[in-house]
Amino acid sequence: MSFLSLAKKDKFFPIIICATPLANSDFLSEAAQLSSKLYFILKTPLIGDLSLPITKEYMSEVQTAKLVPNNGGLEGYIEASVLAEAIRLTGKDLTRVGLVKTFTEKMSKMNYQGLNIQFTKEKHQALHLGLVTHLVAGSLQLVEEIKETESGHEK
Repeated sequence: MSFLSLAKKDKFFPIIICATPLANSDFLSEAAQLSSKLYFILKTPLIGDLSLPITKEYMSEVQTAKLVPNNGGLEGYIEASVLAEAIRLTGKDLTRVGLVKTFTEKMSKMNYQGLNIQFTKEKHQALHLGLVTHLVAGSLQLVEEIKETESGHEK
């Protein structure tokens, strides 16, 4: 029996999921049945946010490949794109030390395709975004945006 089935059986709500398994279609099908009581925290934008160049590019690639877009796929696409950009910026010094130097110096405060990338020697979390979303009719809808600040979090 899955976590969601047990939660439904035991009336354990609301459910808040931080590490989102959104690329798993079985999970999403099951989650759709609990949508009014299920929330997700995302560290990446929603696939419907076409104001960002990275999301537009992902959607174009997915359509070209005739795939079904999902937030898990967008998350992986962003991660791979940021890594590819770091490799490009690193150039001939493509070593672990070279990549770390690129991340912490060249990409420490960078706008990459609409995303604010912030690597430092102390913090290795590139995106400082937390979107609280709610599953409505099979798709994620934004509930509230929470941004990380130096002193904590603000709404």
